[in-house]
Amino acid sequence: PRAPPLSPPPLPPLLPAPPASPPSPPSPPDLPQQIKEVYLGEGYCRLNMQEDKLSGGLSACVASRDECRQRCVKHAPSCSCYSYAHDAPDSYSFGDFCPIGHCRWYWPEQAYGYAAYAYGYSAYARRSGPSPTVEGDPHLIGAHGDRFAFKGRNASVYALLSARHFQLNGLFLAQTFVMGGTCARCFRKTVHGSFIRAVYVSSITAATAVRVEYKADEPSHAQLKVSDTFPAELDIPTERDLTVSVTKPDAIERLVDALSVRLERKHSREASLTVRNADFEVVAASRFLAWSGQNANSKRLDVTINPLVEVAATKVAPHGLLGQTFDADGVAVDGAVDDYSPSVVHTSAMGEGAIEGVAEDYEIPQADPFSAVFKYSRFDAEYAAPRDASKLGGVHRVAMVDKTSGRNGGMAASLGDDVVAMA
Repeated sequence: PRAPPLSPPPLPPLLPAPPASPPSPPSPPDLPQQIKEVYLGEGYCRLNMQEDKLSGGLSACVASRDECRQRCVKHAPSCSCYSYAHDAPDSYSFGDFCPIGHCRWYWPEQAYGYAAYAYGYSAYARRSGPSPTVEGDPHLIGAHGDRFAFKGRNASVYALLSARHFQLNGLFLAQTFVMGGTCARCFRKTVHGSFIRAVYVSSITAATAVRVEYKADEPSHAQLKVSDTFPAELDIPTERDLTVSVTKPDAIERLVDALSVRLERKHSREASLTVRNADFEVVAASRFLAWSGQNANSKRLDVTINPLVEVAATKVAPHGLLGQTFDADGVAVDGAVDDYSPSVVHTSAMGEGAIEGVAEDYEIPQADPFSAVFKYSRFDAEYAAPRDASKLGGVHRVAMVDKTSGRNGGMAASLGDDVVAMA
């Protein structure tokens, strides 16, 4: 007889199913954009302190500042600023007297200045994005909208921009001035602050060394010195005085190799110097202090730095108080500011938190205001990386502009302490 068939070997016991993977945690919800109101100053909202108007604007009689704000909010997100007056004069409300109050709201650009002649109005900008913890009225604006105050040591020169073969220095002078009108209901305060009163530009072109000096108190005159030897102090330079009309629109321009030096009289109350090479354009505008009649018609310099190239692609990243903000990281760093709420203000902020090192690191030797010698000088550098802003102690926030380059990051600028325009 045949043997019975063999039984198949028993199957191994089934292994227990692996425990189900825990569900993935839900993605954090997008944080809502916070809106922060920033007091600009007494007057209408403006793009900057050059009186440039925003593209859109409406006005109406309102009963309160809150109602004015609501008028602006109805245009959100395009409404970027509003100005409110509790009792607007006829001349500031298109002839319609508003005894209960008058409101103007503006869009779509961001407002960073105010029209100081519009007495009775208070301007408030509306900023989107993370709300910084620093409050106040800085007068330096970085390439990404960084905001910080820098009083400077009296009668000292500081490096504002240092790039390869291009240097901009500014003379800081202390000054006491008043803000506000003289009417019974006008606000008024005394400020012990400072201004940039002169600038010194140094540049090396293909064959020459160029130095340009411009003073706030001599707005129709600039001094241009050209030397065939560098350093320039080793040569007897050729001096050229650039002059324009004291009252009427006028301009004069000189070219030194690829460097352009232009002096322009815009109108009787403003003139400016523009120095431009292939990489940067710097503008120093001489303007009267706000409420000039109460401030002995004193003048200040407002400085603007415009990059003309993609700064992120250059081998030498610029530095200086303003130049370092062209770091192409898309992050604004807000530093120390001053408190303008008291009736008597003593400014003291020196850029703490927003600049590398300390204020003394940016001082230029007293013997030569054109010098490029300071701790972070880039004038003779062949290569220099941008600053590492993550090491700064100020308030970090995403810039409201493209972060791909210093150029796309925008310009950098300084405004006088009488210009309570940033926060």
